Amino acid sequence: MFRAVGKIGGLVLVLLLLSAGMAAAADQHPEEGKTAILLAGFGTTVPSAVKAIVNISDQVRKAYPNTEVRITFTSNMVRSVWRKRRVEADKWLNQGIPAEILNVKNVTQCLGDLQEDG
Repeated sequence: MFRAVGKIGGLVLVLLLLSAGMAAAADQHPEEGKTAILLAGFGTTVPSAVKAIVNISDQVRKAYPNTEVRITFTSNMVRSVWRKRRVEADKWLNQGIPAEILNVKNVTQCLGDLQEDG
């Protein structure tokens, strides 16, 4: 686990190498060397703070261009706020909130999605 300190104090970057280990446990056979990075942090409900999370995500994507990067929030409360905001999705998307944040999932759901995606 890596801890990013700065504008987003407390954002935890989790590097998950989802290949042979998880695949063996699930009796699946993903492509050799296929990996993903899951950026996990408490989260935020403040639109201006989302920009910092997106910036971190963009930097990680640039550093690992051939690796899938996903964002997850660990706070049930924060995810609940975004879930309620989905009712007015266009409002938030038009303000520059990425769909990945608006539809943010918990860590377990993200890991499950990654496993399903191989």
